[in-house]
Amino acid sequence: MAQGDHTSTGRLADRVADDLRARIAAGEYKPGDKLPSQNELAASYQVAKMTAYQAITQLREQGLVYARHGSGVYVTEPPVATSLFTAVSAAAATGHLTIDALAPNARLLAAALRAPLARVVAGIDEAPAGRIRLMATTQDVEDYSYLQLCDDLEAHPTLTLERRIIGLSSQFGFFLVNEADLFLGLSSEDHASLPPAVVAEQLIHAGRSDTAGISQINGVRDWFAQAW
Repeated sequence: MAQGDHTSTGRLADRVADDLRARIAAGEYKPGDKLPSQNELAASYQVAKMTAYQAITQLREQGLVYARHGSGVYVTEPPVATSLFTAVSAAAATGHLTIDALAPNARLLAAALRAPLARVVAGIDEAPAGRIRLMATTQDVEDYSYLQLCDDLEAHPTLTLERRIIGLSSQFGFFLVNEADLFLGLSSEDHASLPPAVVAEQLIHAGRSDTAGISQINGVRDWFAQAW
């Protein structure tokens, strides 16, 4: 299949997933409801069965639906508002973790990953697969939190870490976890004196349980993809 075909399929899957998320948020599909089968979704959205599968996979990775073997895919209970730390730990425990972040440095990322990585080292959880991307808004190349995080992740090749230093003057920042939980806030110099857990608790949470949250998450996701 050509590269363009892969891109087209991915975009169609995104559209199907976005529509299903909106219908879940609107209550058309309630917690415990069974979603249409892949064949039914493919016919309904006029897409290939693989595209329907990719859309459902997105929802599963974001914790919005779960599969029952031999039965089908069902809507999960909506998550309660959570903190960055608990969201990262919960996502890592599923075996799939992606984080896109706009922040001055890797300080909060390193702190949020400390507990889930410790569970992997202790043999409690498997190392999650995925990637972490940080847009750092300062020119501090000696970001010791980032260097330490690189060392920590070296033993877990399934989880990749990338950083780009962009030097934005804006004090706004965010963390997008598994494209399902968004944490927004200010990245003030005053925060440097506060414990990371305190800073994390001050971030505003948006999830995919309502239309406004879906809109915020999609906007941040699209902005990050273009800026990266």
